[in-house]
Amino acid sequence: MTRKQDLEALRDKVAAGDEPTATNVMDAFKIVGGIGFYALEVLPAYNGSLNAAKALHDAVLPGWGWETSHLLKAQVYHMKCYSPIFGAQSTSPARAWLLAILTALIEMEKAQ
Repeated sequence: MTRKQDLEALRDKVAAGDEPTATNVMDAFKIVGGIGFYALEVLPAYNGSLNAAKALHDAVLPGWGWETSHLLKAQVYHMKCYSPIFGAQSTSPARAWLLAILTALIEMEKAQ
């Protein structure tokens, strides 16, 4: 599979609410000579860690901004990563952020 396909598989798993496996993460974040340290932030972000989501964002989208909004009645969080804007939503703010990051990385792969 290509990196884009691995990122899409990881995004789809996260969006479905299925915890990613170490293999999913390693395939998506494989770099020449090993796995990027930031890959270690994916599972904590999936499980609700905003610190992990921010660390991942800072590592893979350096210089990009971010913002969040919350639809209180529906308990849905919307996260945007921008430079340009890529958004995602989830019932967990950290998971929404993770999905937005993955969406941005997928779009960056398409552009290459």
